[in-house]
Amino acid sequence: MRLRLVSAALVLIGCSAALGQGLPAESPAAVGIAPERLARLDAAFREAVAERKIAGAVVYVARGGQTVDFEAFGFLDAEKKTPMPKDAIFRIASMSKAVTTIATLMLLEEGRLTLDAPVSRFISSFAKTTVFVPPPKDAPAGTPGQTVPAKRPVTIRDLMTQTAGISYGTGVLEERYKAAGAWWWYLADKDETLASFVDRLATLPFEAQPV
Repeated sequence: MRLRLVSAALVLIGCSAALGQGLPAESPAAVGIAPERLARLDAAFREAVAERKIAGAVVYVARGGQTVDFEAFGFLDAEKKTPMPKDAIFRIASMSKAVTTIATLMLLEEGRLTLDAPVSRFISSFAKTTVFVPPPKDAPAGTPGQTVPAKRPVTIRDLMTQTAGISYGTGVLEERYKAAGAWWWYLADKDETLASFVDRLATLPFEAQPV
């Protein structure tokens, strides 16, 4: 668990590295960061690479607009022994939620959106979403569930608090989501834009009503 948490933090840092390459370098102590702690961080990743727990990593740490640690470790491709470049792009999965949340709050501060704004204001395919309602527990065997309209529009707040009712399409929805190529939202093997996928997702029934 410790390694997974550190790796997750690293990946987010790695994503930020490309944005911070233009920041001036400064010594850690000058911005209030203990150099020995940064050294421990770098050492942990060198060890993880040496023990083959990870193929490679990029560490980027900045404070107050000053870069204090920016190092690449290991390999981008371990089999080919391709060194890890500092500008490597990582698939960060759910760590994108943290990045998206910060971006959304910045737009909120600028007055460009509100948390209770309907998602359809920005993604028109969310104008009319539906929800799958399973049959009652006491219903006869074979009774099908129903797809009903969502009781209200999905909002920005729903997405940020994960209360929009959207799922990965497992359980009773699995067959439909697999047929639509939306099961578990895995996109790495698909040649399409995220916008195209989201529009298709909006046509599928969600697992629950927004709350």
